[in-house]
Amino acid sequence: APDPPDAVEEAKPASPRPARWTAEEEADLRRLVAEAGADRDWAAIADRLGTGRSAAAVEARFGPDKSASPRSGPKACEVRRVGDKKWRRFASRSDAAAAFPELSKPDITHLINNTGRGRTANKQYEARDAVDEAEASDDEAGASDDAAPAPG
Repeated sequence: APDPPDAVEEAKPASPRPARWTAEEEADLRRLVAEAGADRDWAAIADRLGTGRSAAAVEARFGPDKSASPRSGPKACEVRRVGDKKWRRFASRSDAAAAFPELSKPDITHLINNTGRGRTANKQYEARDAVDEAEASDDEAGASDDAAPAPG
């Protein structure tokens, strides 16, 4: 049935996707976080930002795991041919791609993320994010903890 002539049109619901951060918002946020120092009250920062963003949105954009720059630097990785025992470590995926001319940086990313793209690369190479030496030794030490106790 058609709407009666006195029907009020309902407002459209807000978009479920938040608006993109503008360069100005990013700059203001970096400044406010720098001013706050180590004692970060995200609700206060969001309020001072004045863009209507929630404390959770501000923290997610620039939380404890983020540096002063929204983007992180190159990520170390390790690559080897399938069947090789030794991994070759590289400071970045670009460096790894330069060492293996048949691989591109996206190929290495696909190998690390195990996406199945780059079928030829999947059959010939393996890649992984590099593990810090301390983490690797912790993992090896943890593996011996799982072993059966020595008879005593």
